Amino acid sequence: MSNIINVLFATMKGSKYPGQLKGDYTAGDIKKLVIGLFGSDNYRLIVNGQEIQDNNPTQFNELKKNIKNNTTIYVCQRMDGGSGMVDLDSHKATIIVDLEDELRKIPTQHTNSECMICTEEKKCIKYCCSSIICKECFPNSFIYADYKVICLTCNKVLPPESIFVTKQFIQSLIQMDETKLMARNIDFQICRCGAFGINSTMYAKQKCNNCQRWFCFFCNEDWNETEKKMKNDKYSCRVNCFWETKITYQLVTLEYNKNMEVPNRRCCPKCMECGSYDLKCKYHRCKCGHTFCFICLKSQTDCQRDFKSAYNRPCGAVAQQTYTMFPRLCHE
Repeated sequence: MSNIINVLFATMKGSKYPGQLKGDYTAGDIKKLVIGLFGSDNYRLIVNGQEIQDNNPTQFNELKKNIKNNTTIYVCQRMDGGSGMVDLDSHKATIIVDLEDELRKIPTQHTNSECMICTEEKKCIKYCCSSIICKECFPNSFIYADYKVICLTCNKVLPPESIFVTKQFIQSLIQMDETKLMARNIDFQICRCGAFGINSTMYAKQKCNNCQRWFCFFCNEDWNETEKKMKNDKYSCRVNCFWETKITYQLVTLEYNKNMEVPNRRCCPKCMECGSYDLKCKYHRCKCGHTFCFICLKSQTDCQRDFKSAYNRPCGAVAQQTYTMFPRLCHE
């Protein structure tokens, strides 16, 4: 009798579904389980950071060595450039998986060059002014730049079609940009089922009209008042809620001036992304390029001008950030 292996199929949001595989299972057997659990095989399956591919027996046999009892197989929805939306975490996870295949299709230079990131001599991708980057360094650079291709010389953001070659992958990136633009609004949310909604009351506890799930509108977690002690407040469920974490902070001592305290994190006044304090300087340069003061929230230039301040000197009072600072689709 063949051995039975118990595995868990997990969505990128944390839900897990048990399944069983026989000891001599194939990639097709795994996909059959996925169809039974999720209704289709329109998913990417990830184990130990690698995709399960039924058209690559050698790679699959290597992956099988890591699939043991209670192994988690992550299920990511495919992005085929359609009009539907999925939550951003799932979308990003799918793009990371697809990026590996996409990089194989991007041509490199004929001769070795020094990669601008790892400084090793390799066959590299060259783009824009004189950006030269190897395919091993490209993924981390791409993710750090928030899934954008940015010239390492002039900092220009390049359109995806100038680098990537697959139409569906390019469309997926464009769609993610559209989703991110919508997701910047505090009154907009995409349910895990793909349905999107607008919160007219701004209270946390909401019900999806499509899948009937009760959830916190702001962090997209299943609603749970018993164990998680969620509260139906405006803008937050009070359990590590998404927008609340953006405007809350703790005061920490400035390393270069022990008499000063600085918020340990702030929301960028320009792009609304969160950034952490590096313990040395009160000024923070956000990924969007905006440099601002963690204390008064003014730009570095304005802070230095208005308060005659410096990186380790006091300025104004600790400015408070509120939910009203975030954009929304509908206004009360």
